[in-house]
Amino acid sequence: MYKVYIIGMGPGGTEYLNQKAVETIKHCRYLTGSARLLKDSGAFAGSAAEVYPLRKPDTCLAWIDEKQRQGDVAVLVSGDVHYYSLAGTIRSSSYAWNCVYLSGISSYQLMADKFGLMLENAALCSVHGRNESEGYVAYQAAKNAETFFLCSRNFPPERIADALCHYGYKDLLMCIGSNLGMKGEELFSMDAAHAADQTFSGMSVVYVKNPKPQHPEPFRHLRDEEFIRGKVPMTKEEIRILIVHRMAASPCDCVWDLGAGTGSVSIEMARQCPFGKVYSVEYKKDAIGLIRQNKEKFQCGNLEIIPQRISECMHLLPEPDRVFLGGSEGEFPFVVSYLKNLSKKVHFVMTAVTMESLSEAIRMFSGMDSFRYMQVQVGHSHMVGSYHTTDMNHPIWILEVDLS
Repeated sequence: MYKVYIIGMGPGGTEYLNQKAVETIKHCRYLTGSARLLKDSGAFAGSAAEVYPLRKPDTCLAWIDEKQRQGDVAVLVSGDVHYYSLAGTIRSSSYAWNCVYLSGISSYQLMADKFGLMLENAALCSVHGRNESEGYVAYQAAKNAETFFLCSRNFPPERIADALCHYGYKDLLMCIGSNLGMKGEELFSMDAAHAADQTFSGMSVVYVKNPKPQHPEPFRHLRDEEFIRGKVPMTKEEIRILIVHRMAASPCDCVWDLGAGTGSVSIEMARQCPFGKVYSVEYKKDAIGLIRQNKEKFQCGNLEIIPQRISECMHLLPEPDRVFLGGSEGEFPFVVSYLKNLSKKVHFVMTAVTMESLSEAIRMFSGMDSFRYMQVQVGHSHMVGSYHTTDMNHPIWILEVDLS
């Protein structure tokens, strides 16, 4: 069987390329990679080598699968193969190739060289080719003393600076290395406030130093009596706590609360995700008014109210990490079908109060390994004369499953 060599090309060119990589590229019959990397390898690639420019990963993988039956294939990736490269896509694919990994100089290492930094205690992050949010950037910088970010055209250094400023970290030091190891290399050092007002190359690495890192602690859960109440039914306190627990959101997650009602779950999730975003979907006017009042009371700036029916707005919202379905009014099958077709896995939690809703959910989720549910019935003490009794609420089922 022929081999597939995945070669880290460093920043490009030949200056940072090791001899093993050069010799491997010379003897490989097939080459693929970005147009820039293929151009850089032209000085030492075999004259008879067949070259395939990488545009779409899926079609490239199919090409590799065909060619590796006929000869050795070199897959050229920028930086190092072990940091956010096509190598990860290949490793997680269904193809069973005989892969050999050849490390290159990573952008992190070049950045550390230029500014005299160390990597062992730093968080190595990337917003290059990844669907990360501004909240993700601020969360990483908030909890780590030293953080590196690989940038992109869509997420350049000034956008990282904007994110830091938005979340109150405008004074943090940013070191910016643009076009590292290439013609036009530039190095900058300034605080986030100044970086936000400038324009940098998307081919940059950003280092953020936080002298007082703190892991954000989630707020305590709220009691029912703390909410502004109306005539709209509200998810009870104990059930709400279990829902939030089963949602298991991280501080920078994107959360949907569908059929939000009074928004008590939305408020709780917004407090649990200070670097994330919560979308509270509700179309009833009385309920929307209560959500607005409680949003203001608890100062949930990361909570956005969507005053529409669920099916009318889901396609307009950014893809979620977590979804809670409180009330669907018949839209439950549509919601599940929509979430299954998103590009990433979504953790889905819902409640059911009737046997019909429970049965429908079990039929839909039966056979999924991640599916589980619990039944909860909460009782509160009640005095009848001199006797203590318990008033029991209706039983509720809490269901959860991963959808992809």
